[in-house]
Amino acid sequence: MKLKLIIGWVLAFIVLSVAAYVYVTLGDGNEWQVIGIALIISAYSFIDKFQEEDKDDHLPKVKVINKSPHPLPTYAKLGDAGLDLRANFDKKDGMTEVRSLEPGHTIIIPTGIYVKLPRGYEFQIRPRSGLAAKFGITVLNSPGTIDSEYTGEIKILLHNTSEDIFWVEDGERICQIVLSKVEQCQWEPVKTLASTLRGENGFGHTGIK
Repeated sequence: MKLKLIIGWVLAFIVLSVAAYVYVTLGDGNEWQVIGIALIISAYSFIDKFQEEDKDDHLPKVKVINKSPHPLPTYAKLGDAGLDLRANFDKKDGMTEVRSLEPGHTIIIPTGIYVKLPRGYEFQIRPRSGLAAKFGITVLNSPGTIDSEYTGEIKILLHNTSEDIFWVEDGERICQIVLSKVEQCQWEPVKTLASTLRGENGFGHTGIK
């Protein structure tokens, strides 16, 4: 058990003890009962807070180097699966570089982010739904994979499916990365495969409707 969780439980015990004393010993008046109940609620809030922080400690740790001037990739909202990655362009003559993405073309976008994933995990590179829906901008090899042994700069293959030029600005959120568990397999050579209802029926075998 982590030290801060132990501290949280100790603080909660102290608050609960004071609450019990106030409620039992001084509880003849309504105001003391209210104070006692408030202290009990506070104690449970302490417990929830420290337990929530302890959960964060159990999240996979990803070593990261940020060589860009932009913030580390972040989750936009609580519960989001993907972290937003930003374009990182060098400044020339004091001006921030902007790159054009021609219709039907692909360019490689640097991010300035380097990671070392724990064994058994990958980062999946996925398009941002807003860029795809509004501008037809996607990630060409989606989902791209960042393997646990790759420690170079993360670069994004950004593709323009629209008929208009898209301008990519420095610091713009261009895609998202999703941490995912992966497993490796080992081959078991056999002569035949077990029969199934589907068998060898492939593309479109179920029809359209």
